[in-house]
Amino acid sequence: MLNTTADYKTAISSLSRDIKPRVEIYFDGASSSPTTLGSDNIANIDFLEEAQAEGDNPLGTVTANEIVLVLRNDEQYFNPENTDSPYYGKLKPNILIKPYLGLKVNGSYEWIELGQFWTSFWDADSADVYASVECFDRLFILGQEDMPLIPTMENVSRYEMFETLFQSIGLNASEYSIDGSLASDNVPIGYYPDGDVNNALSFLAEAFNCSVSMTRGNIVKVINNRTTVSSVKTMNDTDLIITSNMPQHFDKIYSDVEVTYSHHSIGEKATLLKVDDIGIDASGSTYTELEFTTTPIAFVTDIKITNVQHISINSFSIGTWGMTITLDNSASANQTVDLEVIGYPLDIVENKVTVRDTTAYSLLGDKARILPMKNYLVQLASDATNQANLVIPIVSDPKAYIELHTRGDMSLEIGDTITANDVTNKLANKEIVPIRYDYAYDGGLRCDIYGIKKSAKDGT
Repeated sequence: MLNTTADYKTAISSLSRDIKPRVEIYFDGASSSPTTLGSDNIANIDFLEEAQAEGDNPLGTVTANEIVLVLRNDEQYFNPENTDSPYYGKLKPNILIKPYLGLKVNGSYEWIELGQFWTSFWDADSADVYASVECFDRLFILGQEDMPLIPTMENVSRYEMFETLFQSIGLNASEYSIDGSLASDNVPIGYYPDGDVNNALSFLAEAFNCSVSMTRGNIVKVINNRTTVSSVKTMNDTDLIITSNMPQHFDKIYSDVEVTYSHHSIGEKATLLKVDDIGIDASGSTYTELEFTTTPIAFVTDIKITNVQHISINSFSIGTWGMTITLDNSASANQTVDLEVIGYPLDIVENKVTVRDTTAYSLLGDKARILPMKNYLVQLASDATNQANLVIPIVSDPKAYIELHTRGDMSLEIGDTITANDVTNKLANKEIVPIRYDYAYDGGLRCDIYGIKKSAKDGT
């Protein structure tokens, strides 16, 4: 929960509230002075902050926050062809935007920053008096990057796997926060999947039961979902809760969780890559997308270049799935070479662990359902069993999730635990771990909260 004054905490729960928006748009770059828009220019703000996307697996997720701003456009300033607009030529993607909501406290506004976002696309219908811009946080941008080459690691901690990934994409220590409890568990063979950064983070988050999200302060935060925290706020039906709902989705529950785990060993020495007749320019050449034909690999022992003189290796980088190599050419003409890379692949043997909830199994009868989970970073039977035991209380409980329709408190953050007390709906002081805040400002503020009962999440 964000730090606020005692007066804010009182005012946010009052029956009468005065909330205003403010948006800073950095049209000329993040280091320049922003254009500031206030309530006269902002019609709506839709703000989605979540720690779990839609899907069956309630464990580790990677989710980017997003915001949609609806701005008054009476003068057609947000139409891209309006050469008289002060924003002409500036309505571009990747513009930094900082939105705020302020609560009036003792005659002035206490402002809460909703985060830092970058524009995706602008929309301004000439027949409408409003324009809109959709924005995403930095985690969305980072997730689209291609995975850098990172060698396979042995006996590496879960903490180190996140840290190595963050550092490899250029983040410094002040730009990420990793739950310290992840340092106590090791992965026998650690490597990242091929593809983009979001795919890699998703594999890590699922295997290690973590949530990865962006804080309001623009820091990538990794939370161990097994870490429990005390409730930071109680919402009542007499102040912030409008309605609550405890849907029972019997058609979506599972009686069994089946986790496939992978035992890794080093295979026989083999040719990992062989390419004939690679062209080398007179000034040298770099090949950046050489994929191993035998994958994943443990390590490389030899790089052989044959069939030509005057060629030498300048540098190379090796990952689990491929490599980059730069070759120098001391001759004065283009040449061709044969390239062979030799090393040791990884052999993988899969096994399964199944955990059953007998109550759900009896309830579903012949419609009993198994939730399969498979992640190559789960490599021990004990880890597979732990993961199944973490998932089964959530997916087997038809009342695990609770929906709250509230008046909103923008100081709440992902990772908080809150208490819901809706006496009217017989929901008495139930602790909830929110996984989604869906805010909407349109002159007033409301927020739909979707969360997991803490008792289901921690198995109590």
